[in-house]
Amino acid sequence: MKMQVRAVLTAFQTLVLIMNRRPTLPQAAHYRLARAHKALQEEAKTAEESRTKIIMELGHEIQDAEGKLTGNWEVPEKDAEGRETETIKTYRERWGAIADAEIEVAVQPMSITIFGDETDGLQAAEILHLGELITD
Repeated sequence: MKMQVRAVLTAFQTLVLIMNRRPTLPQAAHYRLARAHKALQEEAKTAEESRTKIIMELGHEIQDAEGKLTGNWEVPEKDAEGRETETIKTYRERWGAIADAEIEVAVQPMSITIFGDETDGLQAAEILHLGELITD
């Protein structure tokens, strides 16, 4: 199926959260979630590497209160006068082109019915973030 890169990232991150939460679901649902996770993992990793590369090209490493580098990077959104920076505009443009691209992923949509009606099943926000992976 085709998905936008940003949808792949959101779905993959949601799958990780669901798998860590261990909801009460039928075994078939766990199986389908695990397969979707595996299918999206490489695409999500590639997208995140691209995003990180752009941030490291345009941004700077964050310092803590003592001035030590934290290992985290950012692209400043505002300059000293509170105006939007050119670098954040460039970041949004470059990342947006990647995130909006449609890619083919080796995953099939899952019917909402496979998840059952357990009160500890999928939560509404999880269903929303899985997006196109869940069908009626």
